[in-house]
Amino acid sequence: MLFIALAVAASATTTVSGTGFHFHRPGLFVTNNHVVERADELYVSLDGQACPARVLKHDDANDLALLTLESGCALDELGPPLVARGLGLSRMGETSLVLGYPLAETFELNPVASEGMVKSVSGLSGNPTRLTISNALLPGNSGGPVIDGEGRLMGVAVAVANPAYFYEHQGTLATSLNFA
Repeated sequence: MLFIALAVAASATTTVSGTGFHFHRPGLFVTNNHVVERADELYVSLDGQACPARVLKHDDANDLALLTLESGCALDELGPPLVARGLGLSRMGETSLVLGYPLAETFELNPVASEGMVKSVSGLSGNPTRLTISNALLPGNSGGPVIDGEGRLMGVAVAVANPAYFYEHQGTLATSLNFA
């Protein structure tokens, strides 16, 4: 399994990063659309090599983007892609593992794992396209794979509940409330 660090140059003065993963066939990667949507340039880091990439397709509604590498990057080290489990198979209380590159400047592009569990098989307002997970998510985790105990893809790390919003509107702090 290979997950990747994405370096996205949103402008000449700003660089943002996120996570993605090898999916389906060599040279295809999945991440969140919000990671790449404003990018002027896009690079995928493969074993320290910055490979130019481009968005092949994007889905605004589900916040997903499918990337492909431009020519000139070695794909022989990719290994097998992640295998997705069937839709609707996630269960409340099952273990989930998020893999990614949060806070890239702090961890210097070393992958970080976050173990948690599925808190709900739906997102905010009962959104059936999301899972609610307890895994810690930080900036840079966006687009990272959420995998089950057997190493199968169950979702893509997408968002963290805003504690200030919940405090202001519901009088409580929302902790460990994240979405895939």
